[in-house]
Amino acid sequence: MAKKPISRVRKKFLPGQTLVKEGEISGWAFLILSGRVSVTKKVGGRDQLLAELGANDLVGEVSVIDRKPRTATVTAMTETDALMLNLSNLSEVMRDNPDTAIVLFRSMANKLRLANEKVLRNYSPEEISFWNRLLTLTRLWVDATESNLENRTLVNLREKIRIVFDISPEEAQGLVNRMIAASILSDPSDAKGMVIQPERLDQFLEAHHLLHAEQQSKTKLTLSDLQVSRVILGVVERTFGKVTESHVVLPTPELKEAVLSTDLWLNYPEAERERLWEDCIVRLTRHGLVGWRYEERSEIIVLIRKMMNVLTLGLEPGGIFDQTCGILTGKKR
Repeated sequence: MAKKPISRVRKKFLPGQTLVKEGEISGWAFLILSGRVSVTKKVGGRDQLLAELGANDLVGEVSVIDRKPRTATVTAMTETDALMLNLSNLSEVMRDNPDTAIVLFRSMANKLRLANEKVLRNYSPEEISFWNRLLTLTRLWVDATESNLENRTLVNLREKIRIVFDISPEEAQGLVNRMIAASILSDPSDAKGMVIQPERLDQFLEAHHLLHAEQQSKTKLTLSDLQVSRVILGVVERTFGKVTESHVVLPTPELKEAVLSTDLWLNYPEAERERLWEDCIVRLTRHGLVGWRYEERSEIIVLIRKMMNVLTLGLEPGGIFDQTCGILTGKKR
């Protein structure tokens, strides 16, 4: 029996036309029959290339199934012929056109296989723990190329990422693109040979260690620790001027009285404030943000410069570190 025509669900796209738009909800998926398309995602306000696809590749099927917004934009790079699929015509297309069904199942199986492999090797760019590993790798790469700067290129870094994480060149380039969007790497068109931003990279790794290392540990830095640190630093600078030395020595009773009289503490009974003060100081000491001189806790406290450095990282919700995490993982935080 001859195959039934399927022209009613085929569509041609001219170069520059959009098949799938990020953020939209649509009931259509597209099986590319001929031509080439680009897959891009908005990162830091710019379109970042995630992949280029061609004949027998399937796009948009996840959104058709779960009815959630598209996670990326697909645009025709050349004149592209695509088969339009949705839940109502999918069974008909597969029944009447066995060859198309085979290609469709093969494409979906390949995507499922790749997804399973990524889970097995713990590859998930939507998780901040993954970016800690990737940026640590980048830091090691920076150190390794210190005496051989001609090898410090984006192409070289992309290849290292591809090998270590066992991913495709397109996926590796997508990760590099996110680091560029987060200003951890500089745009190669503006870099003039320098593609790394060491300070930004080091700041991120330091902040990640403070906020995310040992997630189950009670010593993890919390938002309240940051608030107390900011109050302490404010009291010090109001009393002694801008902190410029490695540490500041203060009489503990004065510091304690000034801190406990701020709005952060006034909603608590006096006895509760005393307990919270002790708890916060213990945690800040564990993180090296404050230290007790000569172990005479009742008399002298030392404010470490590290506190000022940590606060400049923008660890609070909506701060620089938080925004960077959102760009890297593709999530609004």
